[in-house]
Amino acid sequence: MASLKPPSKTHFPESYHGQAVAFAREQFNVGEVDMTEWHFMAFLEYCLTRPVQYYENGRRREAPIRNGLPEVVNYLGAYYRLQGAEPPFSGRLRRFAEELAATFGHAPRTALAASPDDVRDFVSSLSSRPLDLRTKAAILSLFASWRRPSEVLWLDYPQCLRAEYEAGISLIIPGSKTNPRSRPQPLRHTKDERVCPVCAIKTWLEYLGAGYVGPLFPVLRKGNPQPKSLDVANFDKTIEMLARRTGRPPHSYSSYSFRRGAATTAAELDWELETIQKQLWHERPAQSLHYIAPRAYWRRSRKILP
Repeated sequence: MASLKPPSKTHFPESYHGQAVAFAREQFNVGEVDMTEWHFMAFLEYCLTRPVQYYENGRRREAPIRNGLPEVVNYLGAYYRLQGAEPPFSGRLRRFAEELAATFGHAPRTALAASPDDVRDFVSSLSSRPLDLRTKAAILSLFASWRRPSEVLWLDYPQCLRAEYEAGISLIIPGSKTNPRSRPQPLRHTKDERVCPVCAIKTWLEYLGAGYVGPLFPVLRKGNPQPKSLDVANFDKTIEMLARRTGRPPHSYSSYSFRRGAATTAAELDWELETIQKQLWHERPAQSLHYIAPRAYWRRSRKILP
């Protein structure tokens, strides 16, 4: 069992149960009738450490289940109920799943919204090494553009960029399943050069060299760019490291923190929800609500309520 297989949405109970039985047979040499709650606990730990595969923007990705573990328990229980049998585990298994999820952090889409102060501290802790130049350009591009991490990290240079450095630059985000047509995403200078996305990208491109062609944020080996884009999962590890370095809970931040942070900051500045929706390229306002931290609405309600 190299990795969890992505089950069909209509067959989650059967899929997770089958994989739990296969895991117990392979690791402990026990069959289904001999499985105890302890075996299911071991399976949850396996789920935590092994990635689940899924597709995003036409590319296969892998990510830990993490805070989806309680849902795995729900599907395992549903399987036995569908069979008219009692599950061989109790509520203790669900509590164990919740403890694992709380200990090992959240999935990317539930990451904390990064505030401007978070972003400023993250980039201030970076040096002038090539890896840090790339990280700074990527962080500020994500926060300023509001785009999904995969949409930015997988851009190819030079066709992804329209540069007029005095006025700013535009990232050309290619079309995807959710956003069929290609769209330019303008980035502007900020008053503080330390957090200016235009300056960061310009500095990073100067390091890559005038004749460089390839991924905008490539994998680096001994400082040399490779013909492969930086992976979102690896970038998440970098963000966790920066959070730890700056005294923040490391598993509460990921690459999605910057997309959520941009939307939350706009809401705190009293932007209308419809405007935030357009900036996020969402079809419905309800989709954008998931990207705005509750604290933003609490502040707004204090201004409205008597």
